[in-house]
Amino acid sequence: MIRKSIKSVVLAVLFGILMPQLSHGEKLYNAQTFTLTNGLVVYLIENHRTPVVSHMVVYRVGSADDPKGKSGLAHFLEHMMFKGPKGSAPERVMEDVNKIGGEVNATTSFDVTSYYEIIPRDNLEHFMKLEASRMQDLPVRLEDVTPEIQVVLEEENMRVGNNPMMQFYRDLYSAYFRHHPYGTMPIGWRHEIKTYTPKDVKAFHRRYYAPDNAFIILSGDLTLSKAKELCEKYYGGIAPAKQARRQRVKEPALESMVEITKTSARVAQSSVVLMMPAPTYDPENPIPAGALDLGIYGLSNSATGLLYRRLVEELKIATSFSLDYDPYQLDNTTITIVARSSLGISPEALKQAIQEEIKNFIEKGFTAEQL
Repeated sequence: MIRKSIKSVVLAVLFGILMPQLSHGEKLYNAQTFTLTNGLVVYLIENHRTPVVSHMVVYRVGSADDPKGKSGLAHFLEHMMFKGPKGSAPERVMEDVNKIGGEVNATTSFDVTSYYEIIPRDNLEHFMKLEASRMQDLPVRLEDVTPEIQVVLEEENMRVGNNPMMQFYRDLYSAYFRHHPYGTMPIGWRHEIKTYTPKDVKAFHRRYYAPDNAFIILSGDLTLSKAKELCEKYYGGIAPAKQARRQRVKEPALESMVEITKTSARVAQSSVVLMMPAPTYDPENPIPAGALDLGIYGLSNSATGLLYRRLVEELKIATSFSLDYDPYQLDNTTITIVARSSLGISPEALKQAIQEEIKNFIEKGFTAEQL
């Protein structure tokens, strides 16, 4: 339970930090902040209930920053951050965490790549040393890259190739984001994954994995003075890159509706997915995104959501209904409506019902009691 609560706090603050300015996350969780001379920003959330700490390193680079023709490279680099010669920092991280019963993981999104360990407090220095080592230098060998390409291809096959719904999402994002890199899934395209070389990986790491393009979140049984001491000791000597800048094209507004239909004999029930543009979170004016986030919860929550209850429980034309909205994407974001039709209900009928219910809601809104 303690590990889960620490992780929840760290992830909540992470979302607050991802924006250009630190938002409510710092105040809500009493995060303390300091910056090293090389530009590395550190956030500390003290929690002294148990002798456990979470150490998360977040790089401001994601799949939307992949080089042209090398889609998925940010995700592949995440894999390579755990590969290397025997005894090297990348190779030791996962093995050493497992030895002490800790937790280790990494993830690549459109905008960031993050790595974390949840470990006993007394082991923090060891893992900070390993993380700093693989930030500063990553030994990339052909003998590691070649088999890992096969691992990622199998991952893509499992997640997308053998999953009709994910194939649909892949096509949907490609059609919606025609120019912006959000149109490509973080795992990348198979034909481009096959072309990765050690040089590609090394260059991408050298450009983006630097202290001035990263921040650290420390949470748990740790004081500010100790955090400063350890971060300065292990991260302070790493030179800044002074060149990591995002270069992304702007997505033009859609001038007409785009509709995609995909059929599969492996899918018993049809689904309807509607995607539309939405505002991202703005620290200077948080009300639009905040109000939208609250409204979406009020519409789709399975216990009290107005549209969920109407479509699933009253009309019984859908077996499931959800609304997804990520206000923390750096660039364009969307609202995505996903509904699975009941037996005997066509996708066209379900789509029409959704649109009618949304129209009714726009006209009537929430009552004071529902809010």
